[in-house]
Amino acid sequence: MLTSTLDKLGGHLGRRFLLAVWLPIVALASSLGCLAVTWWGWAHAVAWWSRREADARAGLVLAALALSVLAGFIWSARLPGAVRLLSGYWPRYPPLRWILTRRLDHYQRLHAEMSRDPRRLAELARLLPMHEDDVMPTRFGNIQRAAETYSVHRYGIDGVLALPRLYTVLPSPFAAQLALTAGDVEFMVTLCVLGPVAAVIGVVFSAVLLPWYAWLGCLLSALLLARVGYRGAVRTALVHAELVRTAFDVHRRKLIEAIGLQQPTSWAEELLQWEALGGLWLQGAPQGPAGARALRYPQQSSGPCPLCHPPSPGTPGPTGPTP
Repeated sequence: MLTSTLDKLGGHLGRRFLLAVWLPIVALASSLGCLAVTWWGWAHAVAWWSRREADARAGLVLAALALSVLAGFIWSARLPGAVRLLSGYWPRYPPLRWILTRRLDHYQRLHAEMSRDPRRLAELARLLPMHEDDVMPTRFGNIQRAAETYSVHRYGIDGVLALPRLYTVLPSPFAAQLALTAGDVEFMVTLCVLGPVAAVIGVVFSAVLLPWYAWLGCLLSALLLARVGYRGAVRTALVHAELVRTAFDVHRRKLIEAIGLQQPTSWAEELLQWEALGGLWLQGAPQGPAGARALRYPQQSSGPCPLCHPPSPGTPGPTGPTP
C-alpha cells in the first residue's frame, strides 16, 4: 500500500518534487519525531498507538502526509532563496561581510591565476566565470554563475532569459536529463540547509529533555549534514552546469527555428541576432531598426496578401478571372 501511495504521489506531484523536496522533509521530520518518542518512551508510544482504532490510525497517517506535502510546497517556494544563500547572497551584517570579503578575495585570486596561466584556465574554466566582475564568494555560486554567463560570452545569449525558452525545444531525453540533474542539485541544497536546521532543533530539544550525548549527537549531525549537503550540491551543480552549456552549444538553433526566424549564415549574424532577441525579450521591442533587421524575420516569397490587397476585377486568379 505504501508503494502504491508513493507512486500516486509521484504521478500527481512529480518525481522531482517527491525525491528532491518531500522525501528529505519526511526524513528530517521523522528524525525529530524519534527524538520526541525517545523522551516519551518507546513502550508508551507503542502502547498508545496500539489502543487507537484503525480509522484513527489511518486519519493520523493521512494528516501527517498532508502536512508533509504542505511543508514541501512551502519549501519549494523558498528553495530559490536557499540556492541564492549557498551562492553567496548573504545579508551584509558585519561578521558575514568579513567572511564574504575573504572568500571573494580568494576566488578573485584564483581568477587572476586563471587569466594568466592557460593551464589553470583549463582547470578552472568550469569552476569560475570568465569575467572577474561575475566572481561569487562561494564555490557553488561560482559554478552557477559560470553556467549562467557561458552563453553570453560564447554567443551573446542571455542565459537567464533564454534557458526557459530553450528548454521547451530541447529533445525529450536531453530535457529529462537536465531536469534530473536540477533535481539532484535541489535535493542537496535541501539537505544542506534544512538538515542543519532540523539538527539544531534537535540539539535544543535534547539539551533540555535528554541526556548530554543526545544533543552532542545532534550537533555532530548538523555539522555532518551541512558538509555532506554542500559538497553534494557542488558536485551535482557541476554536472547540471555542463548540461546547460551543452544545451546552448548543440540546441540553440532549435530555438531560432521554433520562433520562426531565419537561421544566421555567419558568426557575426548569429551574434547580432541573439543580441536583438535578448533586447526583444527584455524590453518587449527591437532595439531600433537595426535590431529589427537583426532578428531576421522570414522574407516574403509570395505576392501581396490577398486580404490586404484584393485583386482588381478581371485579374486572373487560381480558378479563373475575378468577376
